[in-house]
Amino acid sequence: MQGSGKWKANAVFALALATGAIFPAMAEEASAATEAFDYPHRVAEALRHEDGLREQLLARLLQSGSDASVVADDGLLARVDASDDPIALVLAVQVGIRSKDIELRDVAASRWQALEPDNLAPLAFVDEAGEMMLSRAEEARRFEMHYYDLIRYLTGVFRAHPQSEREMQAGREQGYSAESMASIMAFAVSAAYALPSLTPLTRSCRDEALQVDDRRQHCLDAAQTLVDHSDTLIGRSIGISMLEQAGDAPELARQAKRLRRQYAWEIENLYGRATDLTDAQDIAEVVQLIDKPGIDSEMALIAERLRLRGVSPTPPEDWQPETPPN
Repeated sequence: MQGSGKWKANAVFALALATGAIFPAMAEEASAATEAFDYPHRVAEALRHEDGLREQLLARLLQSGSDASVVADDGLLARVDASDDPIALVLAVQVGIRSKDIELRDVAASRWQALEPDNLAPLAFVDEAGEMMLSRAEEARRFEMHYYDLIRYLTGVFRAHPQSEREMQAGREQGYSAESMASIMAFAVSAAYALPSLTPLTRSCRDEALQVDDRRQHCLDAAQTLVDHSDTLIGRSIGISMLEQAGDAPELARQAKRLRRQYAWEIENLYGRATDLTDAQDIAEVVQLIDKPGIDSEMALIAERLRLRGVSPTPPEDWQPETPPN
């Protein structure tokens, strides 16, 4: 099976599982389809009976858009404002965004920023995000979404509150274990909710905008942070694009070209090359590695998966991608 097709299939399957959309097409009975659509809401209802801040916020996130009660009350706002838990704050930001509760979003982002003043990520969720991120770009040391800590937490939640046997039937028929399906749910929820749009930042760092005062240098500072200290592949990729846009020196152009080539090598060897792994085995490998100590970013996960395949972490000197990825 071609890796690129496998990657797309996994992404579609994950998002379908997250919404229950795969089951109406595959279930033999309409009742099974209805049960699948209800799954996130059943998990949310179970979490509402737990006292943890993460659980209360995840319950609201899973019900956002369909339940007016997701709007935070004063007690929840106070707990968020006093929290020292970055995962809870990431969830709170997303609940605020999804439920249009701007006060909750801003309280959570402000607390997260106070907790991690060297982190650009909290600023990606506020009004005027591009300008706010650039104003802190020189002092920033990371763009950390705590993405894999969040994945591990969500996986634990979905393992503790598994789908019914009927809901899991479609996945089991394709070879997915209950553990894999819990992680698929975790990735799908994270993909749907957890990652910010960095369009305001990139828009502030192109064309005429680069001519304003010290804008170019601030853009380069932000780009370097994304390239060197992001915990997600999309963060690093956007940093590379910003280097390409804002770089005004030959050494920056060479750096951007080298990084783009490295990125292409990783994508090609993970997703663009035929392997003997089935989709289910591919996911099972990811699930196993997520729990491995030291896998704290998407780049670390990629490096370990390449190592397991016997692939060099860096491309040969004479290798060039057929079509550089964006």
